[in-house]
Amino acid sequence: MTGLVQRHAPLGNWTGPDGVLPFALRSPPDTTTVCVDGLISYHTFYTPAVRVQAMPTAIVTGSSRGIGNAIARRFARDGYDVVINYLQSEDRAEATAAEIRESTDVDSLVVQADVSDPAAVELLVEQTVDRFGGVDHVVNNAGVEEAAPTSDLSVAAFDQVMDTNVNSVFALSKAALPYLYESE
Repeated sequence: MTGLVQRHAPLGNWTGPDGVLPFALRSPPDTTTVCVDGLISYHTFYTPAVRVQAMPTAIVTGSSRGIGNAIARRFARDGYDVVINYLQSEDRAEATAAEIRESTDVDSLVVQADVSDPAAVELLVEQTVDRFGGVDHVVNNAGVEEAAPTSDLSVAAFDQVMDTNVNSVFALSKAALPYLYESE
């Protein structure tokens, strides 16, 4: 599986070696554990084969704010070029990209894409490859919720939740897979 968020669970008041959240730990093989604001998230990455490029590249969906933003900033601190994806928060996404470029030796790309739209996901990967030459990691972080009882939930609202939270994971993973196979 590629960049699939498997679980969020309460963690408590843990901090990283620098005493600040977020921090990343190495967990079981092919899994990265990220702790942000007391939640622990497991992200599985599949990155075989070999490709030559200056910096590894990570696409993080929903990374203009929240956990996705913390994950994108952590990838940048760890030496990855980062693609910051947003749907509506352009100012936040651009501010994050500027912060990454100013505080690290890596580059960032801001891409507006509705991950619930498979065509937009294809374009997100295409823009990433055009800019950075490949994709090494994908974090399917974008998500939405509808806080309503099933009896009050419309089919359209349910479809939007499923398209964003489930179908987008498949679409982005599939679109990025050829490049992930080429990754080191």
